[in-house]
Amino acid sequence: MFFAKQNVPFNLNVEKTYADDFFGKFNNLLEHGEELEVNSRAIQFEKLPFFDDFSAQFEDGSLIIAPSKTIQSVQKLWITEQLTGNVETFDDVVGEIRLGNKSFTFKGSACNGLFNVSLSRMPLNSNLNGSIEFSLLTEGWEGIDICSLPYFNKISSFFSKLIVGWKLNTTLEINGERLLVAKEKKFDDSSMEVFYGFLKYIERVQVVSRFTGVKLQYSSKVSFTAEEHEYLADVVEVFQGNQFDTKLSKNATCELIADSEAKNVEFLMDMKQPVLIEFIESTREQIELFGTKITLPNKKISMESVLPKIDQDISDIKDGDIVTIEWIPCENFSAKISYENAI
Repeated sequence: MFFAKQNVPFNLNVEKTYADDFFGKFNNLLEHGEELEVNSRAIQFEKLPFFDDFSAQFEDGSLIIAPSKTIQSVQKLWITEQLTGNVETFDDVVGEIRLGNKSFTFKGSACNGLFNVSLSRMPLNSNLNGSIEFSLLTEGWEGIDICSLPYFNKISSFFSKLIVGWKLNTTLEINGERLLVAKEKKFDDSSMEVFYGFLKYIERVQVVSRFTGVKLQYSSKVSFTAEEHEYLADVVEVFQGNQFDTKLSKNATCELIADSEAKNVEFLMDMKQPVLIEFIESTREQIELFGTKITLPNKKISMESVLPKIDQDISDIKDGDIVTIEWIPCENFSAKISYENAI
């Protein structure tokens, strides 16, 4: 970063291929206080000798020109639910205003730099009519236990409520005086989906970590597909006991090994009252989360109020034969999937 201690005249030459991009951004710098960022190959300085060697070292870098005069400011954020009137406040976003001759920009952060807010092209009047953008810089979470991420619950709560329709309220203040105000601004679901999906994924990973006792460390290098997230969501539903149904797409079946004189088969065929049955899967599934493969507990399927049905002539059944049994749902039927011996 370079700061002139006195006026320094120089020439700045812009390569033709970058001209439109550069001058468009230069205009935004003057009018709206927005940072100008271009490829370092786009410009050459004349009459600034110390830049010659410096620029040569950063041929693939970026040049950023930012307004030198800034105003320290604070953005207040809170969200409200219309039906109940409930209010949830967020941490102060501390940052600075950069003025242009038509509007200004604001950039600030909260939650120890994790949560960032940018206001672009804010007109100098009493309402926030410009663009508001949120971003997360999760470098502060790197290597931390996934169940102990600082500020995670606060940030997750904020975005999860916005996605379901809570309204955003915000003020921008300088030395305690309100400069701009926005009341009950509603965000489109699409603008929140990226944040919501990312935070929901972490929240679900936390559930698996707690239930299995496997510690996981956050890494920004980890990515996931929609299918992987959907599978994780199903796993969490089972851990939380929410895989519950009163109707099946098809009846459950199992195989029974007939004992001597097929007495166990005959016992099932004589059954008149609905019963509770449980199946435990013999194979255990695996899921990979943040670079660690986790073997899940055995799944247990419980069905309440079912009767067995055997479409087979038992007179020919011998000891050791395999008999297929279909379980027929009766009145007050319910089915639940859970994990055996989950922590």
